[in-house]
Amino acid sequence: MTAKWRPGAVVGPQAKVMVHLPDHGAQTARARYEIDTALGTETRIVNQKGTGNRWVELGVYRFGSNPEVRLSSITDDGTGDQDIAFDAVAFIPGTYDVPGAVPDIRLPEPNPLAPQPNDEDQPIDVLPGGPFRGAGAPARTQGTMTAQDAAGLLDASAPKAGCKPVKGKPDTELCIVPRAWEPPARSSARPSDELRAGAAATASAATPFCSGNSAARFFTRTQGCLQSLVDVQQFVSGSLFASWTFTYQHEIDLAINSTTFTQRISLTPYRTDLRMVAVSIDIDPKCTPNCTTGPMSWSSPNLWATATDLHTANATVNQTWTGTGGNDRLKLNWTLSGRIEGKQTTTASYSSNEMSVRCDREAKSSPNPGCVFPDYTPTYVVNSEENPAAAAFYWILMQKLPSHPGSRAHNAPLNYLASTPRQNENRKVICPKSGPDRWVGNPASNPPGTTSSCDEYPFAATYQSGGMPPQAVSNGKECTQLYASPLAGGGWTLLEDTNYSRVNTWNEICGRASIPGDENSGAANRIGLRFVPANRMLDKDKFYVSTPGFEECTDLSQICWVRTRK
Repeated sequence: MTAKWRPGAVVGPQAKVMVHLPDHGAQTARARYEIDTALGTETRIVNQKGTGNRWVELGVYRFGSNPEVRLSSITDDGTGDQDIAFDAVAFIPGTYDVPGAVPDIRLPEPNPLAPQPNDEDQPIDVLPGGPFRGAGAPARTQGTMTAQDAAGLLDASAPKAGCKPVKGKPDTELCIVPRAWEPPARSSARPSDELRAGAAATASAATPFCSGNSAARFFTRTQGCLQSLVDVQQFVSGSLFASWTFTYQHEIDLAINSTTFTQRISLTPYRTDLRMVAVSIDIDPKCTPNCTTGPMSWSSPNLWATATDLHTANATVNQTWTGTGGNDRLKLNWTLSGRIEGKQTTTASYSSNEMSVRCDREAKSSPNPGCVFPDYTPTYVVNSEENPAAAAFYWILMQKLPSHPGSRAHNAPLNYLASTPRQNENRKVICPKSGPDRWVGNPASNPPGTTSSCDEYPFAATYQSGGMPPQAVSNGKECTQLYASPLAGGGWTLLEDTNYSRVNTWNEICGRASIPGDENSGAANRIGLRFVPANRMLDKDKFYVSTPGFEECTDLSQICWVRTRK
């Protein structure tokens, strides 16, 4: 049985089509509606299941004559035990083009010899305050303290809860107290500052990644840093008697093709106290699960014998993931303890919960196991100079679609899809090469000497692809339609493709564009060839997309001149 709806009059040039579904008899998830338009017949698959009366939109189409909508009682998955509802259809004439949806964009000619850009790996700040929980005591003046200085700076009411009593000296307690990170401010006004600057230079050599940023915690895909201040304190009769402060830098260096990673730690006196001598700090690293820890190797002593000793103590330790399959999230934690004249202080523990390490043996892109910081979201950089039309296509959709797919500015990362068969299925949905819904390129996209190609965004290799269930469209005609067109004076622009019967509403979940074939093949091929291996991406890992050259295109109502060459 087939039902036909005709409005009995000319509708157009554009109209929205709505179908009504009742609260009973609507059971199939694959009702196939056919819409006759001025540019051919379009199909929409509708899930009729629901609990109440409602209207469902089939889309906005270009009509130039008396249209027709058809619905058959036969579906592609029918088994004869579900009802199909035939109810009202509404045709709502109007002008549905979105004014200024595509900015007046001017693109240069592609440069096939353009060098490949480096993917962005700017460090991301994770957490203020430092690695230790509860760190945050007020900062104090930097510099070597004399006895007179100490009398004014040491807080007699400072908390000493949990300090360790010294055996044989019931009035004396020792503590190690972490504090919020305070990047050292250096001056050459005093000799002690010059010595401290030299010690800091030694620390920089030991932890180069840490020394490049003043944040308390920051990381990339393979490098992380934790920084804090640490006080070693002595209390006498309940009052703070003496204190040393150290800058603490902890760098973690991972390898995408190795299960062994290195940690580099530096301790530098930041403020010293003439009344405290023979101070030392020990570090005990741990790693779980399926993880072994090597010996802590100190390249310089972790003991400061006098208040004028300002050397930096550097340590290195290796840890190795021993898992035999799949992947593990490793919990790294460390315990610091101090000694004052050989007497043990309390301990202070910290971990890298915000910077957990993932090691795996399942990444398809690498024959070797390796480790990364999976919570760092890398950025795929499109070669805008080589592929300006494709870059413009991605950039417009990131700006205009409600989901802003791949946009860092809108905090809308994509999720990598590792299944090659599923990627291919997504491509078949969005850019079919055969059948009644096959993709047909816009003639303007292939002037003499070029070929046009179907480019899709979000990429087929992502969970946000328009062909990916559960949000999957029936076919690519339901995506935003654009095409690249050459300009009379040279270069290219991007326009809405009106050769399709469905009108762009800019509420679509996906887009496809007719662009020169070389650009389509080059714009995204580095994802699988380079980006995925370089970041050891596993299924569902997040990433952003960047299109260099579009930074100045902020007012989309003005002409946007894109300059992809530096």
